Amino acid sequence: MTPEDRLDLLLDRAQRGAPLPLLPTPPEDELLSAAQRLAELRQMAVPRAFAEQLEARLRQRAHALQAEADPALAYDDAPATLPLPALRVPRRRTVAVTLSSCLALALIGWIVLASAASSLPGDPLYGIKQFRNQIALSQANGPVDRAKLSITQLQTAIADLSQEVADGHSPASVDDALGVVISATQNATSAVNGLAVSDRAALQSDLQHTLASERAALRSALLHVPLKEQLTFTTQLAAVGDTNVPTISQVTFTHGQGDGGTLMITGTHFAPGVQAILAGRLYQPSSQNAAGTRLSVAWGEFENEDHALAVGVRNPDGTAVLAAQSATPALGATATPGAQQPTPEAGGDDGEHHHGTPVPGTTPATSPTPDR
Repeated sequence: MTPEDRLDLLLDRAQRGAPLPLLPTPPEDELLSAAQRLAELRQMAVPRAFAEQLEARLRQRAHALQAEADPALAYDDAPATLPLPALRVPRRRTVAVTLSSCLALALIGWIVLASAASSLPGDPLYGIKQFRNQIALSQANGPVDRAKLSITQLQTAIADLSQEVADGHSPASVDDALGVVISATQNATSAVNGLAVSDRAALQSDLQHTLASERAALRSALLHVPLKEQLTFTTQLAAVGDTNVPTISQVTFTHGQGDGGTLMITGTHFAPGVQAILAGRLYQPSSQNAAGTRLSVAWGEFENEDHALAVGVRNPDGTAVLAAQSATPALGATATPGAQQPTPEAGGDDGEHHHGTPVPGTTPATSPTPDR
């Protein structure tokens, strides 16, 4: 039956209202229709990525159908390109891992910064705290803000020092904390003094109030630290305006009859109960004048010493000072203005009480040892 005959038949049945028959379609017509569709498809602009993904999925589907039909025909080499969902999974996983790592690093960084903010001198993270303080100072908006921040940092350093002492940390950590206080005091004082007169008045009051807090903190800590730290604390007390600290102006060794002798120390603010420091040891004086400017110690242990010994005094409140120059018993007197840091001699100690060879007029040290 030709196409014309099929058309006539269909028109006739349609005019009579009869149902249209399902006529077989010749193979050549199907091929012509498919060829026409392919020609139309070839004229379409298909994105390259879509074409590659479609080809990969068709190949995989064909491979799966072949394996289901006859497993013996399945081959092991997988298609070169994975299907679209499989391509996206690794990318999503990579993004998720990256985001998780970033969040973990951010959390760790936040924890480290928070821990550093509450760290004390001697702690591993204290260096980060100091670095942040320096950055904050460098980014301050002008001299006034820098001076305010310097005072705030000094207040923090004073609180850290008090905490170090209260927690009973090692002398090395206490020394570190005091060093930070000294540096912060110098920075704050310099920043305020460098301001214009119109800006200085209010901040000068804040600075003086902070220095008063520093003096109180240093005095409160004196009886809880060893002799070496008492000496450095006293030096800083004098630096921040505390005038009620001992000073030494002269040290004299006098040889007496026999093997005995006398150590005479002259200075100011020698409180009742003051002790002499000789070569890192504490001795009770054999005499002390009422004015608190002179004391003497009878000794029988250092009469033959021909090398310099560190000489100083310590008051009952913990304030202590060494003479600026060491003294040599064999040479007699030496003028000693000012004070110096402790340099205990060999065989000395960190401030425990001792007494020399008993001689008339010598009183063994009996006052309590400072708390550690």
